[in-house]
Amino acid sequence: MQQQRRRTFRVRAGVVLATLCAAIGALLSAPAPAWAASCSGFGCDGHDPNIQTWQYGPRTQSGPYDYTSGYSIEMRSGTTDGDFYVWARTEYVNGSNPYDYSMYIERCHNDHTVCEILGETQPGTEGRTVSSSSPNYSLTRSPMYYDVGRVSRACLYRFGDWAGRTCTLWY
Repeated sequence: MQQQRRRTFRVRAGVVLATLCAAIGALLSAPAPAWAASCSGFGCDGHDPNIQTWQYGPRTQSGPYDYTSGYSIEMRSGTTDGDFYVWARTEYVNGSNPYDYSMYIERCHNDHTVCEILGETQPGTEGRTVSSSSPNYSLTRSPMYYDVGRVSRACLYRFGDWAGRTCTLWY
């Protein structure tokens, strides 16, 4: 009788232990939700602005500026956790060939001695494009970039025509 109790206890303990291990394994292997990722400052460079919780914004900082063939570019901004970020957004006509174009953020030191081209994104990029409130138009956003102590602008160009690019004002 006592031997049977020990066996029953061992089986139950094994089942409980196996269940506990499976639960811990499931928690550790599950992907973290997008909102769970925290960052600050330059550590947020390259993040999607649409998954942020904004304390101020998002808003259009500069633009929109017409480019050509129904394309326009604007610089968007927002503040999260006290940090200021910018990103580019282009609007274009559905049915055009958005893959002929590219947009980016240009971020420079205030004296323009050092500049970076960031987040080059083609209009129509999956996961970054939504329908515009204007009929027959779509909007594509670039990743966001920290913009404290720097100046930035958003630019749009057609491949092969870098000199003909259109940019927002520096901010």
